[in-house]
Amino acid sequence: MARNDPAIQDDTPNNSSTQMQPISASAVSTHPAVTSIQLPHLGDFINKLVDDAYRFQNLSVELDQTKEKLREAENKIAELAIDNQTIHEDLKNVRELLGVARDDESSAKIQLRVHEDAVECLKATLRGMDSALRKMGTALKGSIPRSKIANYRSILDKIHQCHMENTLAVSSILTYDRERRNNPKINEQVNKLNEATSDITSHFNALYDALESDLTEASISNV
Repeated sequence: MARNDPAIQDDTPNNSSTQMQPISASAVSTHPAVTSIQLPHLGDFINKLVDDAYRFQNLSVELDQTKEKLREAENKIAELAIDNQTIHEDLKNVRELLGVARDDESSAKIQLRVHEDAVECLKATLRGMDSALRKMGTALKGSIPRSKIANYRSILDKIHQCHMENTLAVSSILTYDRERRNNPKINEQVNKLNEATSDITSHFNALYDALESDLTEASISNV
């Protein structure tokens, strides 16, 4: 039988010869896989974590400061934008005021020439009235028909009406300029014009009253 065949070997391992033997400490320490691993020291690891935490905290503070500076810069930019707009508006207003000032200066110069012309016109009118009144006064000394006296009176009324119209025209010009002028030279000229107009009016009224008296006396004497 096969069981008794010496050529057949039993493959069952011998428990006594195949049991695992304990590994000694010297064997572990000299094993190449174990010696290649270097474990960090626990204290160094904790110190590194603490340093990283402080660094992150400082970075967070710097980040907050940077954000605050950015907000301040944005606010400053907004204020500068407002100031810039205000400057542009003020500059526009100044330009408009300069334009108005130039227009007022041109208008004032024109009105000043009108005033000067009006003064010359009034002076010429005064000279004409004075000459006419003197001629009338001379004529009244002789014998004058009533028709002539009526004619003189009519002429005198027309001269007086013309003078009053001129006075009103100058007065309206003065009122208009008084509202707009701000030039001292123009003010001086306007004041002179006022004085001249007042003198002309007073002189004319005196001559008018004298002639009225002469005409009244001549009318009575020729009745």
